[in-house]
Amino acid sequence: MKPLPALFLLSFLFSCSAVRETEGALPSGMIFQLASPQCRVDSVLFVNSALLSLELDYPDVAIRYTDNGEDVSLNSRLYTGPIRVSTSGAIHARAFHPDFLPSEIVSRQVRKISAAALNASVAVHPEPHSSYPGNGPRSLVDLQKGSAAFRNGNYWMGFQADTVDISLSLDTEKPVGLVTLSVLEDNASWIFLPRSAEVFVDGKLVGRKDWPASTSPGTSALQFLEIPVAGTTGSTIQVRVANWPSIPDWHPGKGTPPWFFIDELLIN
Repeated sequence: MKPLPALFLLSFLFSCSAVRETEGALPSGMIFQLASPQCRVDSVLFVNSALLSLELDYPDVAIRYTDNGEDVSLNSRLYTGPIRVSTSGAIHARAFHPDFLPSEIVSRQVRKISAAALNASVAVHPEPHSSYPGNGPRSLVDLQKGSAAFRNGNYWMGFQADTVDISLSLDTEKPVGLVTLSVLEDNASWIFLPRSAEVFVDGKLVGRKDWPASTSPGTSALQFLEIPVAGTTGSTIQVRVANWPSIPDWHPGKGTPPWFFIDELLIN
């Protein structure tokens, strides 16, 4: 097969402008798939609300979305303008057009958090690796979300340590119902989810969560790892994250310490 048709198909799938350029010249009988809508949000992490917008610049495209975890279909809610989000959750969106196959679903998670931790004193032990220091310990409570392009900006704190302890000291006692680690999983870059995490409030163990070992390369993904601690009140919150001792045997980096990447510690 000559390379030109393959390049044409790829550009069509991933760029709505390619559709416009080839309009009226498509091979007979071929049906193409729409590109996914662009999804933008003014703040992935918020205290009060966030504003989310969806866009696909092509005539007669209808963007539909769900916010309840259901699949997106032609019966889903029609997007008519920016969406004001005031609770944690995920928006799933898809583009439809009578002449093309529906797009793949695009999803965006947002998280509402308590303002209690925003002024907390933060301590981290051990210190992160010098290549990935974030903006210091306080960057874990600054509501600045990193991206999968972890080398861009100073959002991520990266560790190659067996255990990472993060301590938050609040100004007064606050109720704590959920602790969430905002982390990166990118096995191709030797960045793995942790093995487990424990939560202590005023020195008392109040929650623990374990995660399974990775068994395949997977894809790069931003993850929110939740640890429920309902019915707890205190002024000092400590999270102890246990890393895996080594990268698993199926990986090219087998036997070496994996990376743990975190950009925010969320308290609700």
